[in-house]
Amino acid sequence: DTAELAEPLVAAGNTICRIRTTGGAADETTTIADAVAGQISVGGYSLREVDELSRIVVDAAAGQLCP
Repeated sequence: DTAELAEPLVAAGNTICRIRTTGGAADETTTIADAVAGQISVGGYSLREVDELSRIVVDAAAGQLCP
């Protein structure tokens, strides 16, 4: 359950969308997603590996927040 991280997750997702929309580099989205994935992991919200969580963050942003 990541309800406590809702605001940072949405903010990160919106940032990822903005980077993708403006033609930013892929490593920029990875940096943002890795930071959020690290928070999820360190906070004990998931037992998944950070790289997997990072991909989930990017996929969720693309699927739910990006135009």
